[in-house]
Amino acid sequence: MKSIPLVMTVSVMLLSLKAQAQMKDVEGNTYQTVRIGQQVWMAENLHVSRFRNGDIISEGKSDDEWREAISKNKAA
Repeated sequence: MKSIPLVMTVSVMLLSLKAQAQMKDVEGNTYQTVRIGQQVWMAENLHVSRFRNGDIISEGKSDDEWREAISKNKAA
């Protein structure tokens, strides 16, 4: 069985990643995307503070905030 050097394999993989146009979310944040094969993927995480329907995304920063959210059957 013939082996392919890892450096060559990684180089080929990197050549298949192509920068794409930026995209924006509903809050106006801009994100980079990359094309991998025939698919376009986001290159970073979303930075929104609201769901698409306008509801605020709550954030539990401590154990107590998580417990309180769970006891009230709310997201944290």
